[in-house]
Amino acid sequence: MIQIGQSFKKITLGRVAFAVCLGAILHQGLSSYLFAPPSYKVQVTPDDGFYYLILARRFAATGRWSFDGMSPATGFHPFHAYVSAAIYRLHPTLGEDAAPVLHACIGMTLTAVAMWILIRTIDQSFRGLATLGVTLVATSANFVVQPLMVMEWPWVVLFASLLVSAMVNGKTRSALALGLLGGLARSDFPLMVGAAVGAGVFTWWRRRDRALLDAALWAFAGALVAFGIVLVHGYAFSGDFVQSSVRIKAHWGALRGYIFRLGLDVALLATAPGDICIEVLHRSWRLFAAAHLAVAGGVLALRRLFPLPSSEADLAFDARTADRRLFLVVLASLAVLGYALFYARNTGALESWYSANLVVPAALLYAAGLGEVRFRGGAPLALGAIAALAAVNHRLAATPRFAVQVPELHAARWLAEHPLDGKVAAWNAGILSYFSGRPVTNLDGLVNNDLVPYILSGRLHCFVLDHDIRYIMDWATMFETHHPRRGGYESGILRDSLIERYRVPDPALFPDWKDLTLYEVDRARLAEAGGCRP
Repeated sequence: MIQIGQSFKKITLGRVAFAVCLGAILHQGLSSYLFAPPSYKVQVTPDDGFYYLILARRFAATGRWSFDGMSPATGFHPFHAYVSAAIYRLHPTLGEDAAPVLHACIGMTLTAVAMWILIRTIDQSFRGLATLGVTLVATSANFVVQPLMVMEWPWVVLFASLLVSAMVNGKTRSALALGLLGGLARSDFPLMVGAAVGAGVFTWWRRRDRALLDAALWAFAGALVAFGIVLVHGYAFSGDFVQSSVRIKAHWGALRGYIFRLGLDVALLATAPGDICIEVLHRSWRLFAAAHLAVAGGVLALRRLFPLPSSEADLAFDARTADRRLFLVVLASLAVLGYALFYARNTGALESWYSANLVVPAALLYAAGLGEVRFRGGAPLALGAIAALAAVNHRLAATPRFAVQVPELHAARWLAEHPLDGKVAAWNAGILSYFSGRPVTNLDGLVNNDLVPYILSGRLHCFVLDHDIRYIMDWATMFETHHPRRGGYESGILRDSLIERYRVPDPALFPDWKDLTLYEVDRARLAEAGGCRP
């Protein structure tokens, strides 16, 4: 971080930025998550996180990627899955509480390293208060809980930070490797690498310097190799090149349609101001944009009223890094726009951890903006605003985002205590399977390749019949609103063939999710409905 020609003030701001990031990352884990009981952990770690743990544990034991031990599964991001499997290979008896805690520790460590690398890169490429831009990402309520979710998010943020550093420093071999690793960490990571190629072309056109473009092209080559590996991996384990999750989410997105606002919301979740706009004020990008335009106007006015003299060191620093600064700003802008457009086509399954691809671009844009805060008193004003945003987001992060999963934990405990005489299935199967200790067949198709054609043809009831499913345990809400249509059971045959056997007691605190119920499947009635193979 320490560079020749840097002022002591600038070095201090970089360290302050990292201290804020580290504090935000560690506080949530140490104060709330690591030592909490499972009833709290399931409110932070999504059902998908427990899917990863079950898949990894089974692969470590059997060498097959399967969620329920029967149907093949390819609907996951390989890098995180293989790391998780390696952990189980080394520690086969890892307990139900120890596994999420270990992954949370790994996630916090990876995220802290990523922020350190990103701050160093910003410090090399921007001026003034730019390093504080990272804190406008790291203090968001979404950011501080993501390392605890047992998802691929920390790996994506780390590889993105390393890739940006490699490209601006002209390390082509590192860029190639990081493009590959990033593509294995998230299948949509190549979109960021594509934005880097676009930024490289623009920088070359404006500055006639190919170094940044060459590094971006090497990274893109790595991302293409990763894409090929994912396709081959899917075919090797299931006979299908396309992942089941891709086919199912494309189906969901087609039913809901293209909604650009929802794509932008994913980008907003990557920032402290955006998280407040969405979660507290229940507004979206219009308020976010208006607030940022107002701040930009205020900064320009203050620069005219209270200008700072430009030092020779600052002028030299700008001259040496003009290309890199331009490259990073264009890369970040293209990435944010590209992911917003891309996720707007996937509106049926957008989740908060999709923000992983937006963390680094958002931090770079804030760095560019704060680099222009060059007026007397600018540093204390910026630090005060960041502190205020961090305080609001701290309170927001204290409210778990998956409280609805507590009844699912109770259902899993009930299943563990009441052995059933047949296969159990569920749409929300991660917590049920992980904490009950028994196989549960996934019914949404994300990690069940055999199920995909049944869903796409609207014959989920035939899958239940063909695969000898005897019980379904899930929310009664799954038979309402949009769920039957996108899940392939809109005909009503499945619902009419279920007999309620047990309802999990809950305080009815969740108006959108009601009556977590164990149903027994009336297989005779399913068979009478017809339309399935004999």
